[in-house]
Amino acid sequence: MKYKRKLIPVNPMNIPAMESWLSDLAAEGLYLYSLGSYFAKFTESEPRKLAYRIEPIPVEDHGFYINNIRNAFASAKDGEKPLTIEEKNRRMVELYAEFGWKQVCRMNQLFYIFRAKEEETPELHTDPVAQSAAYERIYQRQKKGFLFVLPFFIAMLAWCLYLTIWDDNLYYTIKSGSSLLFCVLGLLISAFVLAKEMKSFRLIRDRLKEGIAMEHTADWQKSAAFYKAKFFVYHVFLVYIIFSSYYWVNQSWDIALEEAKQPLPYVSLETIETATNFILGEYDGWDNEARFNASFFAPIQYEIRQEGTVPDRRWNDDSGVYSPSIMVEYFDLRFRFLAEPFYDAMVKWHIYDETGFTHVYDDSVDEGVLYDTDDSKKMLFRKGDKVMAFFYYGHEDLMVHLPDIVALTDVIYSKD
Repeated sequence: MKYKRKLIPVNPMNIPAMESWLSDLAAEGLYLYSLGSYFAKFTESEPRKLAYRIEPIPVEDHGFYINNIRNAFASAKDGEKPLTIEEKNRRMVELYAEFGWKQVCRMNQLFYIFRAKEEETPELHTDPVAQSAAYERIYQRQKKGFLFVLPFFIAMLAWCLYLTIWDDNLYYTIKSGSSLLFCVLGLLISAFVLAKEMKSFRLIRDRLKEGIAMEHTADWQKSAAFYKAKFFVYHVFLVYIIFSSYYWVNQSWDIALEEAKQPLPYVSLETIETATNFILGEYDGWDNEARFNASFFAPIQYEIRQEGTVPDRRWNDDSGVYSPSIMVEYFDLRFRFLAEPFYDAMVKWHIYDETGFTHVYDDSVDEGVLYDTDDSKKMLFRKGDKVMAFFYYGHEDLMVHLPDIVALTDVIYSKD
């Protein structure tokens, strides 16, 4: 038998819209055969305007062991062998068949879907208050499940937030492109969907308790475009999570500084050192190299290292030949609002002694600090959506070169 598949265009929990969609397809000659999470399978036959009804399953199957324990307690209580889960549900299907409704398939583990055998088939329910009991059971089941998973949601959410944005962890998150932030978003979306579903069951239950009959028609086409858009965005999001790590890792490269042809965000060590006999070191796979990296939040990142020596000069503590070096970190952020918290996190990451730095008061930067000891100088600043750290290990005055360093943020850098 050949089947046709169709993307489900409405939220299956929107029962009136779902029933209307299935009925409209029957009028086109497509009859529901089975229902999946995203797609429904149909058979083709003569077009007829047949109604569909989505009915709560009367007894839930909780698994072999729980069912048998319940049966054992029931047998001990009344001395009779209780009906099995399958038998109870079969009796419902048989009863509905007598009223002209054929059971088609299940919708998740909560509902049966029935189709009318004739176009003028009487309704299954005439007492909304009695019908509300089934939705009360579903609502309580979903509520218990939601309350059970809620502490885990909160714990996972707090842990992901701590690992990504709390304190100086934001520095590593933006630099490395941690996907945990997207996990946070996924958790929030999941919790929202569960809460919304639970609320919809409660509203149906309340209306039925008030004696308002269940609605079975709705303009499903009105919400179809929005539902499909949500479906598309959700799955694009999932695909991004799966492939983003691979993509961003493959954006990285490193080269020897002497081979770089494009402008790079650094002031050369040769400019900083004033000794006439300063010798710039050679590329060794670590020093005198430029490294490019990228992440979602910082698509342009550079890390540049340079070192050299002054042969006839020694460090002040006589620990060896004077060998100054610089290390530059440059970040061009995707979102400007991240610049300030990212800058604060980077300061905490690189400067451990909070009493050892002074603020850089310069109109050309939004904010900056300078950490200065005898041999080590760390300058960090932000300007617009650019954040930069300039680390110098040597005896020269780094502040002399502040205008040149800040001016690096005015240049547009790229990956290539």
